Amino acid sequence: MAEVLPKLRVDNSFTKKDEEAIMSDPRRRERVIKFLDLMEKKKTEVYHRFLDIIENHFPHIFLMITDDWKEEDSIHTMDEPIASHACLDDDWSGIHNARPFLIKEVDAVNIIQYMRSHDAIDDEEMALVQKEKDRYKRTEAFLDILEMKPHAFNDIFMDALGETYPHVYLAMSGDKDILDDDDDDDLYDPIHPIITTHQLALHGVLNMKGFALMSSSEFEYTEYTDYYRAIACVDVHMSRITECPRCQGLA
Repeated sequence: MAEVLPKLRVDNSFTKKDEEAIMSDPRRRERVIKFLDLMEKKKTEVYHRFLDIIENHFPHIFLMITDDWKEEDSIHTMDEPIASHACLDDDWSGIHNARPFLIKEVDAVNIIQYMRSHDAIDDEEMALVQKEKDRYKRTEAFLDILEMKPHAFNDIFMDALGETYPHVYLAMSGDKDILDDDDDDDLYDPIHPIITTHQLALHGVLNMKGFALMSSSEFEYTEYTDYYRAIACVDVHMSRITECPRCQGLA
């Protein structure tokens, strides 16, 4: 909305009251929904003005809402809203379903350079993410952009995760059921109290020697430290990680 609203305000297509009604909600998706609700009540010329802005800033979206898009994929034939349609593909539905997990575990500022270097996002989209001061809002903004991309960009996103957040990559590639599971009380009982969300994400993906516990960047040790120092070498089924950095020299 930060790219669209100011341009619609210039010629008073949207009033200050409209803008306040949209921006009052802190949730990005809710702001878009409010914007579209108001757009439906505007005159046709406002809609055309909106299309001009979208064409310049979000050409992939412009194609989806004009006749330039393939007939079978036209927004006019969709059973669901465009935001939902973007996530109907298997690749994007996985990203969409894992959204709370990704927002919690990933700071998008750490992966947008990779995405930009592979032309998965442009400079303007990168700036939109970077301007958010809160890490959760940065990732939310990034996912909003990502979910509207062609599905081929999923591979680049997964590669970016593999480079920077291997535990998230493994979770996204493995057991999807644990992505939103915060209450697996019996999963590693009786040592559940020292299992973190990160470690739960590795369940079903790692082949552990002992119960080596891994978080996003380092192992966590409690009263089991002495025991685990002897066996904390993790073999991973996937080539992304060969050993945890905290294992080196301990086994």
